[in-house]
Amino acid sequence: MESIVVNLSKIGWTVGILSTFFLIGNLFNRGVEKFGIKNNFSTDRIVRAKRLIDSFLAICSFTLMTLIWGFHLKEFFVVAATIFTILGTALFASWSNLSNISSGLILFFSYRMKVGDRVLINIGDHKLEGTIKEMRLFYVEVENDNGNLVMYPNNLMIHQIVVVMKK
Repeated sequence: MESIVVNLSKIGWTVGILSTFFLIGNLFNRGVEKFGIKNNFSTDRIVRAKRLIDSFLAICSFTLMTLIWGFHLKEFFVVAATIFTILGTALFASWSNLSNISSGLILFFSYRMKVGDRVLINIGDHKLEGTIKEMRLFYVEVENDNGNLVMYPNNLMIHQIVVVMKK
């Protein structure tokens, strides 16, 4: 009888966590959508930002549920350390794919660039001038004046001087 009560308690906590994260996810997704529409971002760009936020919330809810369903504290800290290591790499490593993904999210919220803008990127002694054709998860596509398509990594985009030129 006691195990049934314990399992019902765990089920209740699990439903509560899932409901909470579902609500939080919806709030964040609505905010991202309003922000994207207000700034004239492409639908694809908005969807990618929402997916990234949903993934983060899913990891958080999964971590909480593993605690509820019986991970020992020592095991939890191993999982938490692994997750924070991955997130730390994503947010601060300069040359990883995870860095490009987090940089793409930073570009989404913090920079005033959008598809169709003409940009000038200073790359040391060289300059890349062209029109943004697409802003993807790992890179920004810039078409230069010769018609060549340049895939410029997101993590470099936030570390270089980028001039958004008037049309």
